[in-house]
Amino acid sequence: MAKVNVTLTVQVVGGPTINEAKELVVEAYDKIDVVIEPDKEKSIEVQPSEGKRIGFLVIKSSVYSDSTKNIKITYGIDDAGKIELDQPHLYLGSGVVSLLGNEPKILKFKNASENKPENKAELEILVGRDATPE
Repeated sequence: MAKVNVTLTVQVVGGPTINEAKELVVEAYDKIDVVIEPDKEKSIEVQPSEGKRIGFLVIKSSVYSDSTKNIKITYGIDDAGKIELDQPHLYLGSGVVSLLGNEPKILKFKNASENKPENKAELEILVGRDATPE
C-alpha cells in the first residue's frame, strides 16, 4: 500500500479560491518518464492488464499543445489523437478515468509538432492503481 497526498488550489485573481486536500491509498503506483520526439507516436503501458484498476492518473509534459507555436500533442486509448494535451492532466478517481473510455492499459501519444528540437515532449506520468482487483 502507498499513501498519496493530493493538494489542489485554484484561485481566481481578485476572486474565489477552491482548495482540496486528499490522501489516497493505492496498492501500487508507477512513475513513467518518456520522451516523444516531434512527428512521432509512442504507446505507453500505464497498467499491466485491463480492468477497472486506476485510481488516479497524472500526465505532465515539458511542452503542451499550442497552435501559435505549431505544437500539437495528443493522446488516447484507441487513437493517439483524441485528447489534446494542452495543460497538465489530472484524472482523480475512477469516475473521471472512465471518461477515457475503456479502462486504459496502454495510452497512445502523438507529437504532431513541427520537427524542431525544442518541440520534443518529455512526459511524466504517474498512475496509482489497485493491484489485486476482484
